[in-house]
Amino acid sequence: MKRSAPVLLAALTGILFALALPPRDQGWLGWIALTPLLIAAAQPGRRRLHAIGLGILASLVAGGVNVGVAPDPGGMRYAYLPYLWIGLVLGSVAVAATEAGRRWWPAGAGRNSAAAALRGVAFVAASGVAVEWLTTFSPLPVGVALTQYRSVPVLQTASVAGVWGVSCLLYLANATIADALLRRRVLPGVALPVLAVTVGVALAGWVASRLPVAAHPTLRVAAIQDFTGDGVKGLHPARMAEENSPDSAALTRQAAARGAKLVVWTEGGLGSSFHADNPYDETLQLAREAGAHLVVGYTQYAEPDAADARDRNRAALVSPGGDVLGTHTKIKLFLGERAAVQPGSRTDVFDTEVGRVGMLICFDTCFPAVVRQSARGGAQILAVPNYDPPTPGATLHHLHAAVVPFRAVENGVAIVRADPNGRSQILDPQGRTVAEAPLYRAEALVADVPLGSGTGTLYTRFGDWFAYACVGLSLSLLAAGGGGVGRPSRRNST
Repeated sequence: MKRSAPVLLAALTGILFALALPPRDQGWLGWIALTPLLIAAAQPGRRRLHAIGLGILASLVAGGVNVGVAPDPGGMRYAYLPYLWIGLVLGSVAVAATEAGRRWWPAGAGRNSAAAALRGVAFVAASGVAVEWLTTFSPLPVGVALTQYRSVPVLQTASVAGVWGVSCLLYLANATIADALLRRRVLPGVALPVLAVTVGVALAGWVASRLPVAAHPTLRVAAIQDFTGDGVKGLHPARMAEENSPDSAALTRQAAARGAKLVVWTEGGLGSSFHADNPYDETLQLAREAGAHLVVGYTQYAEPDAADARDRNRAALVSPGGDVLGTHTKIKLFLGERAAVQPGSRTDVFDTEVGRVGMLICFDTCFPAVVRQSARGGAQILAVPNYDPPTPGATLHHLHAAVVPFRAVENGVAIVRADPNGRSQILDPQGRTVAEAPLYRAEALVADVPLGSGTGTLYTRFGDWFAYACVGLSLSLLAAGGGGVGRPSRRNST
């Protein structure tokens, strides 16, 4: 290939990947977006470090398409961070393609067999899932599956294999296409099984997504999007809240008037003004007035003589009688938040007259293990106070909104997520978006949503079994080598 060709192919992957992600939402492009990068990385003589660079380049191009350039350096830093992080994943997948190119791709002496091609495809797919799973131990989990958050049939795979099942399908499809283009012909022994698996999974998901939720009650819920405009002045001057925009209390009264029985506020919406032990607290009185359960976000200051001087980011569940039924302390802290905030360590589920309610806060939902912990406690619905920092292109809002449907499907729970600036969501246990609020507008988002069963799913019970299997498969293929396929002897190489 010409010197510029690998760079152009990586850039093409970046453009296609950006269009597949929100807010572009051309999810079908996710099935082909990685192919150019894999082809570039699998060329003979490609160095691993070069392959990593191509993956990072692809992600930076994707960020450039969806984020662009803005005058606010802080917002730019937060906006590009997810793309830089997934660049490490794409770089690792590109290295896997380089390794496949050395061992099984492209067509050459002894490499025309379906078995060799299948090893290369399987190695790339398993390696991609393995690297994505490893990011759950990092500050920011990322994955290519986010391109499919609107595809309800494909999402159902997550109830068995977690988000990793969806990522694996995407890697399989892209690697199969790359293998066929590198060989300049399609091997039926590879393409047909991958096509059959993909179509079979999509068909099974389509059927599952249309089955009625047996005997599960429906609950009218609300997400309070209390947009003020303060956080977006520098980024979106035209997106200012109106002077008389309703506050959280007014929006809650609106939601209660429309029949909402569970109302979720935003992360930290009450600041330090909430006093759970004061029966005359305004929020407790509002719960009595509304006749609804409220989940409110607030800050609990550390005691002056406490061993840990950091505050706690908390959510409280308030009953219609004005009693605090329980609290949750945010477990996963975003970037520099840890310096000022003390993390929690557990999730709890609370029995109420409207169902078993679990609480999480914002970044908690980005980690499958945290949500699974709540689902294992019997949660039927998760209330999630949220605050995503405003960024150019509303990047964090869009990407976080793509994460949450996977958590709903993985554990068969309904989710109500309230963010002050936009894309507040109400999701059913199959990951279907029942209602979603627009960006930068104060709104009481109200909808009826079926509750989960409270028993979870296969993924809830067995966790990341599929990711473990992919780690084992990639390591075993790596250890097994090329099996002598396509390696000319020393005698014949001169």
